[in-house]
Amino acid sequence: MTDWTGSLSLDLEERLGKTVAKRVYFQGAFKVMRPIYADHSGQVCYYLLNPGGGYLDGDRYKMEISADEGSKVTLTTQSATKVYKTPKSYAYQETEISLKKGSYLEYLPTPDCL
Repeated sequence: MTDWTGSLSLDLEERLGKTVAKRVYFQGAFKVMRPIYADHSGQVCYYLLNPGGGYLDGDRYKMEISADEGSKVTLTTQSATKVYKTPKSYAYQETEISLKKGSYLEYLPTPDCL
């Protein structure tokens, strides 16, 4: 599939005891907010945003996340993702997560991570 309603790519690395993004890319109806550090652990939290409010008929989303060695990340959303009626075509999301040795990822599709 090439016609994405929204796509997001986030590549993370550990740098001086803190997880940082080495590459962030998003387009369409899929976005990521600035990083949040809740404490001094170096773990980062990112909010994934769907400015459209939910998935509609025929929507297609792609998310690619990669975490290098030692990186720690929490991914969450601003609210539960709603999937509305899709009478003509299904809604689709493709997610690819790549974790290297010693990395850690929490995916919490709810705003309760902090």
